Amino acid sequence: MPVPSSLNHVTFHVLSWGSLLGTQFFQTFVGGFVAYKTISPPQFSLLQQNIFPVYFTITSGLSLLVLATHPHTSWNSVIYSSSAIPMAITFAASTINLFIVGPKTTQVMKQRKIQETKDGKKKDDEEQSDEMKALNKRFEFLHGASAMLGIVAWGATVWYGVRIADGMNYGMKHWAVQGRREGVRIGEDVVRRISGVVGDVSVGRVKEIVGNLVD
Repeated sequence: MPVPSSLNHVTFHVLSWGSLLGTQFFQTFVGGFVAYKTISPPQFSLLQQNIFPVYFTITSGLSLLVLATHPHTSWNSVIYSSSAIPMAITFAASTINLFIVGPKTTQVMKQRKIQETKDGKKKDDEEQSDEMKALNKRFEFLHGASAMLGIVAWGATVWYGVRIADGMNYGMKHWAVQGRREGVRIGEDVVRRISGVVGDVSVGRVKEIVGNLVD
């Protein structure tokens, strides 16, 4: 069965970008907040430890797929194209979260759990051991860095969407101009053919008639 002409790399490019933006928006502005308000802190912590590696893997993979299906014809042209910068930022931020910041944050979360057992206190009690204070401070830093990288990645994906919209707008204007020219050419050709049968019609008159119809 032949593949439809619309199923080309541009189609997968747009679908990959849309999937990426939707995934980022839901996890950043919907899923996390709903989970935080719905389940207990221990359950929320366990959920985050398990969902973030999957989330960062998906966003890294989708951003790489967007770059791989970029409308430019080769990797060299993609690398040196300014239009690829936003998606490169998304890929870099997601990858840093996946391999560096995310694992370190999870490690500190587990260390705090162990320290709670040693101290016999919760991590958010007023009086804390020096070890727990240091772990809390490190967790706040890593968690803030991870959240910031996530926002940067989301913002870069939105920025790339604006670039896509600019390209579509230019394309539609180009198609409109080309369509108008093609319409005038076809109209002139049709009238010439008719004039060969019913009588001569001046080219100037043809252009006038067709121009009025197109306008």
